[in-house]
Amino acid sequence: MTLQESVTCLDGAIALGVRREVKRHNLHANEFAVLQLFAKRDEWSATQLLDHLDIDPSRMSRLVAKMVDNRLLRRRRGRTDRRVVYLTLTDRGSQLAEEISKQMSAHEAMLLRGVGTRELAAFHSTTAKIKKNLQKLE
Repeated sequence: MTLQESVTCLDGAIALGVRREVKRHNLHANEFAVLQLFAKRDEWSATQLLDHLDIDPSRMSRLVAKMVDNRLLRRRRGRTDRRVVYLTLTDRGSQLAEEISKQMSAHEAMLLRGVGTRELAAFHSTTAKIKKNLQKLE
């Protein structure tokens, strides 16, 4: 199997879990991605989210508005610059993000069933080397 085939296989395996959660919670893929980003940090500006998602600013604005309307996100204007909008999860958004995180962890655990700790360590090591080589290419 080539590296490209391996990566495609892994991507498909993860994407299956994402598709299940998106469908299960009636979310759009970008809403799912936003909820996952909040696992890394409690507060984001819409501009910061744009740096992590491959969507245009007008789509981001509509996405945020929809998530606010669905009571998943809360908006707050910046104190020093009222043009900056900060976003946090509502209680409902936090619960949903936590549930999705648990489901994705369970999906990942299922994918790793039968994979030993040494095999996983070798995989991580190999991935780190490939990432380092990629950085050199860029």
